[in-house]
Amino acid sequence: MFLRSELAFVAACAALVVFGFIFAPNRSRFLLAAGVMTIAWQGGYWIEYFMLDFTLSYFIFGLLLVWSFINPQRRLQRKGAFALPLYFWMGVIIFCAFSLKPAIEKYSALSGVVRAIIDVLIFYAVLKSLHSARDVQYFSGVLIAAMIFQGLLGLVQFKIPNFKIGVIDEAQSWMWWRSKGTFFHANQMGMYLLLMLPPTARIFFSALIKGDRKWAGFSGTALLIGGLALFTTANRGAWIGVFIGIVFMLGYDLFGRRQVNLKKVLLGLSVPALILVVVFALKYGFTFSDRLFSDKAESMWEGRKGLQVESLAIIKAHPIFGVGYFNCGLHMKIIFVHNLYLLVATEIGIPGLICMAGFLITFLLYIVKGMRSKIFFVSNLSRGCFGALIGFLIASIPGPDFWISHPVQMYFWMILALQVALLRLEQRTMAQLNMHKQQSRNDAASQISAANGLSAGPAFKRNLAIGNSLSYINKGQT
Repeated sequence: MFLRSELAFVAACAALVVFGFIFAPNRSRFLLAAGVMTIAWQGGYWIEYFMLDFTLSYFIFGLLLVWSFINPQRRLQRKGAFALPLYFWMGVIIFCAFSLKPAIEKYSALSGVVRAIIDVLIFYAVLKSLHSARDVQYFSGVLIAAMIFQGLLGLVQFKIPNFKIGVIDEAQSWMWWRSKGTFFHANQMGMYLLLMLPPTARIFFSALIKGDRKWAGFSGTALLIGGLALFTTANRGAWIGVFIGIVFMLGYDLFGRRQVNLKKVLLGLSVPALILVVVFALKYGFTFSDRLFSDKAESMWEGRKGLQVESLAIIKAHPIFGVGYFNCGLHMKIIFVHNLYLLVATEIGIPGLICMAGFLITFLLYIVKGMRSKIFFVSNLSRGCFGALIGFLIASIPGPDFWISHPVQMYFWMILALQVALLRLEQRTMAQLNMHKQQSRNDAASQISAANGLSAGPAFKRNLAIGNSLSYINKGQT
């Protein structure tokens, strides 16, 4: 029986990870890729006290965190930079802990604390692996590869309902007709795709501007597969969210300055995009519109409205500490209210919701800072994070998936890690550029002094080396 258990599967995969880690030429990148790809895989060692599965991805990211401290080739990073969202998340952790007291199911409430702490540890493990622009590009490629895997599986599930590939997607919701990937529920799959599609679109745009056929084909294929897979999830909230997020993202492009090349790319893509929309409408237009506007939409809205009323009553009765993480269902007709913001306030109180709001707002401020960067590589990807976050904020009004699904929560933290890595990259790059300019001025003064007969020596080779190190991330600047 053990050889057929989930624990045996995770143990075997962990052994393969250790084997690959030992022989990988770049161990940090290997672990980063393995961790990202397995976030939504199901199964693991069930820890009753913490009410969670110790999954393969936890093991991999834990190994990555340890390796980031002992890696002899690790680079020093500025400590404490761009940590503001984490301060608010610490508030979320604290109020998750406070909610233990009123919680009926103590172990379930404790799992909220543990998950939130795991998120921070994984965030640091990922961030400490992203030193350069090439590291960030590699990380983006891994996120795209994971979406291709999940998208292809979702498309297969759309054609073959209840299709499974083993323990990694063993548990599935009763909605057999909706694609889930390796997530438990189709809504979780939809929220995941909502987070991944806008950054993938930015990589596609950038590849077209640079004429990089390899990345254009890779990201373009992922966009097509991910977009179709999003449709197969039948997640109406994610549909609306990703539409609004992309509209905001493209609106910033079209009305922003210094985006001539990007505007040309968008104009060139308009005709193929229109053709794709027409073909999709002819094939699945009725199914799409029926799901969006009919399919019990009115009765479902009335039911969820009733849940919101119940939730508000619970918040009024427990305004400070809430009722405990994953204890909402013990006070309501069903297990949770379909609204992220109300669910957070219900389970960890209004102060906990304020901390969550601060976490999201500071993340948005970081994104805006990145969007204004003079470095195209940073500003372009930041706009993808902008589209993802705007879509997430909209889709979370009817969708609590961030709070109830740890894989969705972890992928959200991957986007946060990407954005913080971009800001750190900009910070280092601008510091190097300023140093380069100062050295150029000093060398010019030295040359003048030398011409006047004074001793001096230019450092052209040193300046050239700095300039070459910056050329990669400045490539594509418009």
